[in-house]
Amino acid sequence: WAWIQEWMARTVKLSSEAAVDATLVFMAIHALGKIKEFRDEFARDEFGKPRFDASMHDLGLAHILQERPQVVPSFHRLSLDYRALIIDCLSVDFQFNQFLQAEATPANLVVMREKLMRHGSDGFAFFCFRIFAQMCGKLGPKSLNCSLFMDESQFQRFRPGLDALQETKHDPAAAYNSFLLLRGSKAMSRFASPEHQGLARLLCLCAAYDQNDGCNVCDAFDRLAPDERRDLAQWLNNDGISKKPGYVLCDAPSLLQNAMNANTNKTVGLVAALRMLIRVCRKLTSEQEEHTCSNVVVRLGELASLAKDIGQGQEAFAQANLVLHSETRGETPVITVCVASTSAVHESLRPASGPLVSADSTVQHHPSARQLALATLILLLLVLITSSATHSILARVLLGISSLALAVASVRCFMLTEDVGQAVQDLIGAAGETPFEAHSCDPLLMLDWNSMAPWSNRHEYS
Repeated sequence: WAWIQEWMARTVKLSSEAAVDATLVFMAIHALGKIKEFRDEFARDEFGKPRFDASMHDLGLAHILQERPQVVPSFHRLSLDYRALIIDCLSVDFQFNQFLQAEATPANLVVMREKLMRHGSDGFAFFCFRIFAQMCGKLGPKSLNCSLFMDESQFQRFRPGLDALQETKHDPAAAYNSFLLLRGSKAMSRFASPEHQGLARLLCLCAAYDQNDGCNVCDAFDRLAPDERRDLAQWLNNDGISKKPGYVLCDAPSLLQNAMNANTNKTVGLVAALRMLIRVCRKLTSEQEEHTCSNVVVRLGELASLAKDIGQGQEAFAQANLVLHSETRGETPVITVCVASTSAVHESLRPASGPLVSADSTVQHHPSARQLALATLILLLLVLITSSATHSILARVLLGISSLALAVASVRCFMLTEDVGQAVQDLIGAAGETPFEAHSCDPLLMLDWNSMAPWSNRHEYS
């Protein structure tokens, strides 16, 4: 009753005397077309024969009101707008009982929409109220004390159809399908297919509570390949009872929500998130031993965090390197899905079979510190030999050259010291980012001296 009152106030809007007057007139005359004598007298063809039979009583009354409105004085005194609205409502020839039992098709709703569209929202509301009032008085000949027909059970059966009719003004096909879904869900005792069951759980994981959110989820599910839908549905449908193990998907709602919010097109982001779930499912199947327990807890927190940036690059998200870490809590396996660092780190820590610099790359070989020091000693020796007065000019030249060589050697040694320190720091940082089983180790033990190009002599590091 509260819903009916709110519907009358907000949708039907019988707030003016003219609207109430037109509604009462329509309720009083809507059954005149069922009277055979009235229909045969005023609705004849050019040969004088009755034009409409009993099954077309609404169309017969509409014809009479259009051609000879004076025979119905209460209708004739209404404004032209309400007269046109009543005639169009009768011309629809819409049988609501057929609609409730799905005898009608969406094409019937299209005809209704075309007839009432010019009257706007008020026209649809007027048409729906006429149907509601008609059904309330269906058992009027038996008693006038109350509406015997419109009890609670009949109203619950009637309301989904009424909601669908009011949505017809936007999209008749969508309104019809929404009615079938709502009506069918009340009587359906099982899922129609494994994909139907998996999609139902997916709607819950995505926190879809209205048709707009549900449409995004359904569209994303439809964009998956058939084998992807099959694998995802099978994974989601494992209940831990008849199909073991069941998977408790921790942080899956955050993953899906972040994927939808990170992209302007929610469906596009959701498709990428669903494909990531399929990757996790297949990785669990290929890498983990077969579990005989009831449940397996799968933690997806890192993927949920990564999904926040999915709008900036879906390819990077789709190609993320996944690593599974397993542990057991009591009797329940707990699997944490981690996102590993880039593969470049792993390649840099892998033992090298050859030099890091490729054979066709250009490497500049500089004189080593040992060679520069040896050259300096030779020059100093020559300075001592030529230090006599007769060779003083030559001695000064050699002394200058030896001083220059000594400076270059010092700078060379200083640069080597910085390069070695930076190399050690880089390896320590890389070791800290790589998920090893044992994290405490001496980074210097991981140095591969032979791979440290461009220096040709590995002993320079010592």
